[in-house]
Order: sequence, then structure tokens, then C-alpha cells
Amino acid sequence: MKLITDSDFFTSVSGDMTLATTSGIMSFKSGSQLDVRSANNLSIKTESDMLITTSGIKKELVTGDATFEYNSALKERIHGDTFLTKVQSQTDHSVIITSATNDAISGTRSSGTTVVATIASDVP
Repeated sequence: MKLITDSDFFTSVSGDMTLATTSGIMSFKSGSQLDVRSANNLSIKTESDMLITTSGIKKELVTGDATFEYNSALKERIHGDTFLTKVQSQTDHSVIITSATNDAISGTRSSGTTVVATIASDVP
């Protein structure tokens, strides 16, 4: 089935709405902006890897607290200058690791000098 319209298309439901495909790709494309909103939590859950690619500038604005939790290594590749701006009147909070084998978060760490594997070369 193919639905084509040359004017606005509006769908409204009073309960849950599901769009699903059992195979293939589901694609959302907009001629100008794609606006995704939720009145409550907005959850994105992949069942595999997640890749975000932009041809422009990526900006994230968090108006509340931001918590990032990594259950494995955190890897970043920066090809340009790095800028970090902090408000002087705020407090930096750090967790001190007393030894290479005592990680304050997980309780274990193989060594303080363990090398993190390089980022895959196919990532720009």
C-alpha cells in the first residue's frame, strides 16, 4: 500500500499508536525539520548498535541535570580544538580512585594504565 498526498497529512489517535515493520528499514524524512516530542519520558531503545551522523553541527541542550552512564569504555575522537567552559561559582565534584585496582564506581579495575582499544577506523 502506498499513500501519497500533495497537501498536509494529519493523523490523530486517542490512545496508543504503533508504526512497525517486521523487516526492512523504517524511515522518517522531513523537507525542513523533524520535531519529535513526548509529554513524558522519550525513550529510544535500540536492539543493536546506535549510530548518529550529522552533516552539520550537533548541539544538545539539557535544561536539567544530565547523567551519562557507560557500562563499558568511553571513547572520543576529536579532530579539532577542544573547549570546556565552566561557571566559576559552581563546584566541581570528583570521585578519587585510591588505587589502580579500586574503582569507586564498579569496585574493580584491571589497571590504571589499561589502554582503551582504538576507535574503529571507519568512523569519520
